[in-house]
Amino acid sequence: TSYVDGNSDVDTDRIYIGGCSNGGYMTMNMAFEHGDYFAAFYPICEAYMNDRISDEMIGQIKDYNMWFVQSFDDTTVAPDATTVPTVARLAKAGAKNVHVTMFENVKGTDDSTATYMGHFSWIYVFNDQVKKEIALSESTVDDDIKPANCTVDADLWTWIASQKKEAEPEPDVEGTVYTFEAEKGVITDGNATTQGQEGPVAAPVTVESGNEYTADGVGPTATNLGYFYADAKVTFTITASEACDAILKVRAASADTDLWNVIWSGGTAHFNPVDLSKNDLLKVSVNGSDVPLSGTLPGLEIQIDDNNKWTIMGDNAKYYRNFGESRAVLIHLNEGENTVEFTGVGANGGVNFDKFTIKAGATLTFTETDNSSRAPQQ
Repeated sequence: TSYVDGNSDVDTDRIYIGGCSNGGYMTMNMAFEHGDYFAAFYPICEAYMNDRISDEMIGQIKDYNMWFVQSFDDTTVAPDATTVPTVARLAKAGAKNVHVTMFENVKGTDDSTATYMGHFSWIYVFNDQVKKEIALSESTVDDDIKPANCTVDADLWTWIASQKKEAEPEPDVEGTVYTFEAEKGVITDGNATTQGQEGPVAAPVTVESGNEYTADGVGPTATNLGYFYADAKVTFTITASEACDAILKVRAASADTDLWNVIWSGGTAHFNPVDLSKNDLLKVSVNGSDVPLSGTLPGLEIQIDDNNKWTIMGDNAKYYRNFGESRAVLIHLNEGENTVEFTGVGANGGVNFDKFTIKAGATLTFTETDNSSRAPQQ
């Protein structure tokens, strides 16, 4: 995780884990302990004893993408105590993307007459020789998991390269989308109304101005809800006509924990994308309960030219305009007043918070924002 956090070009939806023998044991252990982190698993002659795997553990991993490899003559890790019964149980539990390749023995590739000890089945994996598999749809008992049934054309490494974590579908509710954003110094919205008034009018909320970053440094004035430092807050009181479930999304610009702690590669500086689920820049609470934000805000590339000026690369012409949305999160609003609070986290960093939306079946109105504790924009 430290490596991934420090290398923004890693595709976190395509991280794979595999290993041999004790490494196969740890591959299984990681599936049980941290399975959601990986897109696929390839345990080879794995040493996780089947009798230590409960039915609940089988249910936990049956929907993972897994490919088991072992030689039937393995005398170091007995197949009938590990891979064979475990794979049969997964098949019986309805696994859809679990595969297994079982060899009679381990042959060399440079010398076809050479036979190695059965535990060395990783030779086949790393020589890209796993080209057959057992049809698990027809193999739900131990006796079916044997080399004679390994007849279906397959390709382990091609399969691995095609695996990707599926994003969970975003929650949704029926209703109207209310957008709360900063424009010209006030919070405005086409659907929202100020408490006690009829029709869409601007709420009496003053928002301090800041500056956009440009290739030449400081650009024109920009207004948004806040550039947050530690403990800085913006609070909304939102009144719902009735209790309801609602969908909240946050729109913000990415920032590193230290805006100037950038990754250099030649003449290019890279601001890292921000994973909102870490809660290390911005936290949101509704009626005193934290809302688990998720989603990744886009990063930014900056080219340093010969005159030591910053040139924004790609379509992100201004740093403050490098906004991205969080994933939708389901919240509950009570009938009457609800408190929605945004708090900055991290002493040395910040995040440009532009706006947020709430989609609700109830009618929403809101009162002025308390932004007295918000740090000035930078």
